[in-house]
Amino acid sequence: MQDRAVSRGVVSLVFDDGYQDVFDHVLPLLRQRGIRATFAIPVDTERVARTEQAALASLETWKDVCHRDGHELAAHGVTHRPLTELDDVELERELRESQTATGATTLVYPGGAFDERVKQAATTVFRAARTTAWGVENLPPHDPYALRTLNATSKNFRRWKFQARELQALLVGQWVIETFHRVTAHPVHPHDVSLDDFSQHLSWLCRLPIRIATICDVMHDRAPLPTFAPPHNGNIP
Repeated sequence: MQDRAVSRGVVSLVFDDGYQDVFDHVLPLLRQRGIRATFAIPVDTERVARTEQAALASLETWKDVCHRDGHELAAHGVTHRPLTELDDVELERELRESQTATGATTLVYPGGAFDERVKQAATTVFRAARTTAWGVENLPPHDPYALRTLNATSKNFRRWKFQARELQALLVGQWVIETFHRVTAHPVHPHDVSLDDFSQHLSWLCRLPIRIATICDVMHDRAPLPTFAPPHNGNIP
């Protein structure tokens, strides 16, 4: 099997918003397989939790686990408001404060909303930005501030569809960014993905001779860091 470090293709797993279900159930799966992912977390998680009517882990909690396990923490705004709706002063504040709070080099546009004004502002703060536009990127990407993704929802997450794109990336040297929101055993929201489906997808992905890396790693053209060791305390996700 081809070593992942020299694979022609790359897959990045991105989880938006910081749902408690992802913290509780996805993190252990990633740790078990030695995979590092990108977590896009808004600063004001309490506000987003009220809006989404769902439980979110706090930014500080995500910062701790990302530091411990080597995941990437991406900026996702302060209030999670669409950046295109903000005036210039508000936009600058959202970008600067979210970057300061997270230390991120990657921005994930809240709600995927961006335009040329927002993109230009992002270039002054971040190294890259991910959209919600459907697609696969070349290496290097044509526009690092308009990165496309395969956005998984309850309606479009079919494992064969994502697997086909991963095989394509492996064969021709492309970059697949896969975005998930809430991964749960009991999906009810349009953005939810079944935990069982995700677990099976992850098992498939781990059998491919393809590099799995964070957005930050790809943009910095770094080889993956050594696999972190599972914690001895089984109570920690």
